[in-house]
Amino acid sequence: MVEFALVLPLLAVLLMGMLDFGRALNYWNDVNQIAADGARYAAVSENPGPTATPPTAGFADWLAKQAETGELYNGSESVVDKLQVCVSYPNGGTPKVGDPVKVVARAEYGLIPIVDEDGPTVVTLNGEATMRLEVAPDPASPLSGCSAP
Repeated sequence: MVEFALVLPLLAVLLMGMLDFGRALNYWNDVNQIAADGARYAAVSENPGPTATPPTAGFADWLAKQAETGELYNGSESVVDKLQVCVSYPNGGTPKVGDPVKVVARAEYGLIPIVDEDGPTVVTLNGEATMRLEVAPDPASPLSGCSAP
């Protein structure tokens, strides 16, 4: 009984740490997948989401809403800075077939504080994907822009 009482706190801390790390890894994977999906949709000039006003924010907002959990999209105690997605054409000017399109997705995740009194240790979850345009984007409904912060 005494040995169990000595080992239980250590096991509990290890278990909580593994669960929190697994959750952070899941969110990181989701952020990367959103960036890759967004780059693919933008490369073929396809906006599967509803149009929004202004239209520059519609595609990036739709991508951000594709997060696996509402916690990643809306933010929470664990996700201290909610998911933001930005779509851009790095070459500038009017994009044409063969030019790159870049999608960057970013969120900040707070790890469980164990000893730190200042709060959670925050890690930045970054996802980035660049693809070549296969279809020239429609100037009337651009896909570039950032999701609402």
